Amino acid sequence: MALVPSAGLATQIVSSGQAVMVAPAGISGGYLVNPSSPADQGVSVEPLYVDIVGECSALVANVTTVALGPGQKFDLPINSIKSVWVNAASAGHNFTCVIFNGV
Repeated sequence: MALVPSAGLATQIVSSGQAVMVAPAGISGGYLVNPSSPADQGVSVEPLYVDIVGECSALVANVTTVALGPGQKFDLPINSIKSVWVNAASAGHNFTCVIFNGV
């Protein structure tokens, strides 16, 4: 099976503290990167919160939410039955999201 990369469903936090879905359920993997510089993030350097179970409304790491520091990468789960969501403190926070679909 060949994996076909494509852009995630979102690459920026639109509203401060409001989660956005970046990957639907059932993908063949992928990754997220929280940029390391203010210029690449588009805001002051801050964490990006990732949740593979549901909408991460709180800006804290917990059982299902991972805090990505500047420059860190997160591998998206393969064939998850849940969507992947991200959140950050500032509107305009940019990040990279690539998802893989099998063909």
